[in-house]
Amino acid sequence: MKNLISIFISLLLSITALKAQTLDDAIRFSQNNITGTARSAAMGNAFGALGADFTSLSINPAGIAVYRSSEVSFTPSFSFNNTSSTYFGNVSEDNESSVPFNQAGVVFTYKQLNNNDKGIISTHFAFGYNRISNFNQTSVIQGYGIQSSKLGQFVIDADGNYPDQLDGFGSSLAFNTWLIDTLPGIGNSYFNAFEGIDDNGNILWRALNGLDQKRYTESSGYAGEYEFSMGINISNTLMIGATMGIQNLNYKESSTYSEFNSYGLTPAFQTDLDYYKYNTYLDQTGTGVNFKFGIIARPVPMLRLGAAIHTPTYYNIWDRWSSNIVAYYQDDAVFKESSPYGEYNYKYRTPLKATGSAAFVLGKFMILSIDYEFDNYKGTEFKPVSYSDDYLIYLNEQIDEKFKNTSNIRAGLEFKIMPAVGIRGGFSYQDSPYKEEYENEKSTFTTYSGGIGYRTSRFFVDIAYMMTNREYDYYNYNWDPSWNDYHGVPEPARMKSTDNQIMFSFGFRF
Repeated sequence: MKNLISIFISLLLSITALKAQTLDDAIRFSQNNITGTARSAAMGNAFGALGADFTSLSINPAGIAVYRSSEVSFTPSFSFNNTSSTYFGNVSEDNESSVPFNQAGVVFTYKQLNNNDKGIISTHFAFGYNRISNFNQTSVIQGYGIQSSKLGQFVIDADGNYPDQLDGFGSSLAFNTWLIDTLPGIGNSYFNAFEGIDDNGNILWRALNGLDQKRYTESSGYAGEYEFSMGINISNTLMIGATMGIQNLNYKESSTYSEFNSYGLTPAFQTDLDYYKYNTYLDQTGTGVNFKFGIIARPVPMLRLGAAIHTPTYYNIWDRWSSNIVAYYQDDAVFKESSPYGEYNYKYRTPLKATGSAAFVLGKFMILSIDYEFDNYKGTEFKPVSYSDDYLIYLNEQIDEKFKNTSNIRAGLEFKIMPAVGIRGGFSYQDSPYKEEYENEKSTFTTYSGGIGYRTSRFFVDIAYMMTNREYDYYNYNWDPSWNDYHGVPEPARMKSTDNQIMFSFGFRF
């Protein structure tokens, strides 16, 4: 007979909270897609050698020293996400819209009273906010007649453990809702509700025509950076700047994974499983600090060269999560089991980043700019707050095995069609931190952008459109290939996500 797990045992099992951290978290904390001002976004955020734009403080802080006056700016926006999935030939899609606030900031410029063109020409101070990631997204993965089950994952996770030792957020929930059970006479080996046992004790797959599966996921949140910057302009040929960034992270995810016995089981019984739902919830919050240092040189009037280095962001992160299972049987029985609430505090170090930039400024008519960024993903690391933790050690070993350093490119163009009106275009590419041999897990960003702006000596208005494409594989469940003969071969869903964002920047100079 199945045993109910006591509250005390469930709390002990909450150590499995560590499984809330994955390599997906490492990428989410590290792989930024800066939006910021409309002008910078329209030009692909290729502002490492240009400056005089608030977003540049997140790219090369020497950009603050390019300002010729003080300025205040802010940027509201509208974002629309479409995510499609292809799973066993079936295509599903869903949409999500939001109204993020991309940027707000003020820059103070202090010019020397002697109006000399040598030495220190001006000093600059700034503070404000740039949004660096947007997590608002919904997705649907749906497939029909599939010859494997997530219940196989619960069986594998439970294997070798007695019922009172099972994971309180997964296999224990499955056990207490009769989705998995112990083999007759063996207290620590299991089979699932879509399987049966023959007269010789062999486990048989009963869903001969397969199962229907559906996963609905909704995520929301953002990462933003509060910036405190300073810089100096030396002889209008060398700009030096530094930024202290304080990042905040808010991410929420809820998902419902369901499997349906749509085609019957063989042999069939009145008490067979009809369908079940596995609901999971995750809430992540974090705060981190970093420092950025940069220079911009202007060897000749038409050429600007920039270089910047960003220290890692040192995050302190809290994860909170829970899960439950509701199982519906053909005899109208319904079983529900909920996990305790898990909570875990840990630290994470993002990659060190280095940027090299060049910009060509052709009078007041055209600007061409390009940035190259190097990200040291091999240097990312999870750390416990107060004691050694084997799972975080395992995650760091996975980073060493699977991650590589990346090279990213940003390029932008601005052309003045009138003295006060400019049109812009941009492109950026962020490489995946996964090595080539882990191609299925790759996550790359490609962004196309454009816009128009009206600027005078006292104010400006900029409008931009930015489209970001991302493709990646997602597994509803997965296991070591050695289990494939027992539980089938897991297949990933191919995901395509497109973010469309329209942003409006307003600024005043003083």
